[in-house]
Amino acid sequence: MNFKEMFSDLQSRLGDIGQVQYTTAELKQWLNAGQQDVANRLDNITSRWFGATAEIDTEMGKDEYDLPTDARRIRAVAYKTEAEGPLAQCMAMDIINRGATLNNAFYTPSATQPFWYQWGNKLGVLPVPTGAVTKGIKVWYFKRLPLLAGDTDESEIPLEYQNLIVLRAHIIAAPKFGQDPTMLANMYNAEFEAIRAIWTSNLEIELAGQKKLGGIGA
Repeated sequence: MNFKEMFSDLQSRLGDIGQVQYTTAELKQWLNAGQQDVANRLDNITSRWFGATAEIDTEMGKDEYDLPTDARRIRAVAYKTEAEGPLAQCMAMDIINRGATLNNAFYTPSATQPFWYQWGNKLGVLPVPTGAVTKGIKVWYFKRLPLLAGDTDESEIPLEYQNLIVLRAHIIAAPKFGQDPTMLANMYNAEFEAIRAIWTSNLEIELAGQKKLGGIGA
């Protein structure tokens, strides 16, 4: 479903094909907000679609680095303080505890227990690098989807879930048209519960298959 098709579908749902009560810019805004919400909800079910990774070179004495421009939400961070050392999984910390790291045993960073925090579009790591390390940081994150703008633009949301983009946009726009979004919201939430149930079932089947194969090879 391309953007023009989503646009027409939303127009039809709102019952205002002539665009008397809204502008093209508003409709595009609602659809992009819908896409973002669908992506957020799918992220909470599986990282299979929008997960990405990035590697960052560290510099001596520098503890904050630019996140990838398409990073929307960090999943995990690994960091090594020495070129020959292993990547160690970082523990997340809140920026407000940044200054307490040296005074609180729980927040005392080390090569084997490093920490990470996010401040705007910056990723912070502790302990502070004592030398330059190529690919010293690895970040797993959920990427931000490109905005839909042109008629032929297509969302990266899987095709079978793209109708939810329009449904979510309808929920956002409904009050402006005097429509009660409650029933629409219930439908929307029910769709995601069904998706979650399917993915949970598929994961259980997949894990059972791996366990069975492991048993055969043992």
